[in-house]
Amino acid sequence: MAAFLLACVVGGCGSSSPSGHSSSNGTVSVTTGQVVVALAPTLSSQLSATGVKLAPVAPASSPSQGGISFRISGGQIDEASRSGTVQTSGGATFTGGNAPLTVSDPVVDVGSNVVSATVNGQTVTILHLASVASGVKTTGDTVAVNQASATIDPAFATTLDDTLGVTLFANAPQGATVSVNATVEPT
Repeated sequence: MAAFLLACVVGGCGSSSPSGHSSSNGTVSVTTGQVVVALAPTLSSQLSATGVKLAPVAPASSPSQGGISFRISGGQIDEASRSGTVQTSGGATFTGGNAPLTVSDPVVDVGSNVVSATVNGQTVTILHLASVASGVKTTGDTVAVNQASATIDPAFATTLDDTLGVTLFANAPQGATVSVNATVEPT
């Protein structure tokens, strides 16, 4: 399946407050950071060849390394179960073909192994992640999910293909990786 490379690059996320005090209930609130989403290189080339473009919608931006950077807007991570969500703000619009399609406010759910977003006014699953919980690492004030592989949800891939008038997403074999790092505070 087609996929994205989702890399969250931020200042840290973790099991204790900046002063070193642990959360009383084992849950931390995700407070700041960014999630950078880039198309897999092969898919990006195929989209360029068909005239499909991807652009940020504020407050998302285009970082110099490429992709779309979504600002982390909140979420919670449970230390014991290694589950929770990282919420973002901003969007990305695919243009070209039949009509534009905007994906906004992605949420990384490390417990359910999915990334969802608002598409056409509905919250839908856009990516399926390989098991993330075993890849969650906590070190001081940092919680990280590194290199979890992902694929585009089949229904979302069909929506992309139908809306954009292409046949790339539903049949493309590209994989993705998801890495998350975010600043947190104990709850």
